[in-house]
Amino acid sequence: MIDHEWFFYPSMEYELKGKNKAVCFGASVKTVEIARLIAGDGDSLVILVEETQNYFSVYQKYDIRNMKASLTIGNDSRNSIIYSNLNLVSVKHARFKINGPETIFEDLNSVNGSFVNYRRVVGAIPLTFGDCIDVYGLRIVYLGDYLAINVSESGAKVNVKYLRPVKIDPPQLPSLSKDKKKEMFHRAPRRIASIITDDIDIEEPPRGHRKCSVPGRD
Repeated sequence: MIDHEWFFYPSMEYELKGKNKAVCFGASVKTVEIARLIAGDGDSLVILVEETQNYFSVYQKYDIRNMKASLTIGNDSRNSIIYSNLNLVSVKHARFKINGPETIFEDLNSVNGSFVNYRRVVGAIPLTFGDCIDVYGLRIVYLGDYLAINVSESGAKVNVKYLRPVKIDPPQLPSLSKDKKKEMFHRAPRRIASIITDDIDIEEPPRGHRKCSVPGRD
């Protein structure tokens, strides 16, 4: 990284390819780019470049207590959670399912994988409260009876036939009868003292002036 910009370091041990011709050795790596590093033995590594900011995200909560069928994630409109990003999400990418008292998350052999707590999932794993599921920009937090999804940030669409959003009603203030009503303030009321208008006597200065002598001066 030079001056807050990323570059691929040139090497004879691997080859760099990208859909964008600008992806090459020595060129600044821009956001929303996909590059593939190909080693001499044929192994390859796909790198997704996306600039993000660490800021507070807003999540929508969904109730899964009455979930009977599995909930699927994918780029097809028949999924419970419909999401697509740079063609990295499969038609049926992953799913949630209930297995007795447990909630199971399963990657459905997707091409690019799913991640739970930043680790790639192989097959199916049980979820515990607070687990974070990531699918290339889509984040889902498992909260036991609820799923919290970053729908506004990711642009994912949730099929309300399968996932019911949780509505949080504002707290109700207690009602007061007319004889018990009192003024309420959002801040402490200012207390301004009244201006005194009476005459004020000011004493005269003392008469006479004492001369101060300074050493060394007459």
